[in-house]
Amino acid sequence: MAERRAAWGAAAAGLAVPALVSGRATMAALLVAALVLFALAPGMVAAWRRAAAALGSPPGWAALAMFVLWLPAVAGSLDPWASVQVWARMAVFLPAAVLLWARLANDAEAARVALRALVGGGLLAAALAAAGPWLAPGLVALLRGHAPPWHADEAALALKGFGSALACLAPAVLWAGWRLGGGWRWMGVAAAVLAVAGMVAVRSHAGLAGMAGAAAVGVLWHGVRAGRVRVTAPLLGLVAALGLAAAFACSTGAGALGLPTGLVDAHRQAIWSFALGHVPQAPVFGHGIDIVDRLPGADVVVPAFDNQARIPSHTHNALVELLVETGAVGLAAALVALGLFVAGLTRRGDDAAWAALAVVAAYAVSSQVNFSVWAAWWQGTGLVLAALVLASAAPAPPSGGRP
Repeated sequence: MAERRAAWGAAAAGLAVPALVSGRATMAALLVAALVLFALAPGMVAAWRRAAAALGSPPGWAALAMFVLWLPAVAGSLDPWASVQVWARMAVFLPAAVLLWARLANDAEAARVALRALVGGGLLAAALAAAGPWLAPGLVALLRGHAPPWHADEAALALKGFGSALACLAPAVLWAGWRLGGGWRWMGVAAAVLAVAGMVAVRSHAGLAGMAGAAAVGVLWHGVRAGRVRVTAPLLGLVAALGLAAAFACSTGAGALGLPTGLVDAHRQAIWSFALGHVPQAPVFGHGIDIVDRLPGADVVVPAFDNQARIPSHTHNALVELLVETGAVGLAAALVALGLFVAGLTRRGDDAAWAALAVVAAYAVSSQVNFSVWAAWWQGTGLVLAALVLASAAPAPPSGGRP
């Protein structure tokens, strides 16, 4: 019975991100179920110890410092209650993700169950995103909690946000399938291919940008494995330069920041320009977490942008959002914490670490052109996928040392 609870918990954790295809509530329910089932199964004491050791590592201390350095942004916020809620939620999410990693890392069979659920669920979710809007829009409507009938364009629009999750999901399922071996490898490859097709189908430009980031990590990984890093790095630079050149060539004009609209659309440039204009008023600790849409003048409607407000809920750029809302101190703290985590993965250097780096790259790149950095489901996507990938190949903790 105890083993069944652990297996069901692992399956729920593996299905959580693919379940975003039906909505955020489904993902949240599965993650809560996973933690409850794990709590009812043996092994949580050891998991707590391993999680505590991980949180006591340099990246863990950097994350703690980040939360502390964000407190002035909470205290001086334009809406302190809104800011403290987001701060507290993140303070729960990060340790919970580390605990999920630790529980699976201590149980090889549960980790394999989680990977199977991730690959199988990812394959179905990617297939639905790629073909559902045209072949079964009514099914998409039901999954999203709406009454059919729906037209193809409505279904595609409903799944557009899921396109960014697909960018993070693709490298995770590809590696998970490879890790499992056998027929799972083909399922992982199919899921990754369908994920890219899904991003195209729902017109998720942010997802495709994230996928490009993950692909760049893949190229770098191949270069490291082949001992040709000196060749790979310039190749990545060349690809990036050609991409920027193509964007400039396709541009029809410049936006508010002077960037070509073929590279960044005019509306996003207007949002970023307005938000950055408020940085000098609170350059050190910012205006408060998750309050950018409450800045003076942010609610002014702009007819040129489909009568939307100057800032429709958030900035569509994680770096801009962190700078405006937590100031230079908060942004620097976040970058240091992320940098130490990435540095740890590069030092580890195994296939799982590279797969996690691809997930991080997809998440980081996509975050610069899409959702709020504070969005719970978006944070959960990155944290859960990284935890699943790293747990399935976690090294045993050294005696008396830190994992």
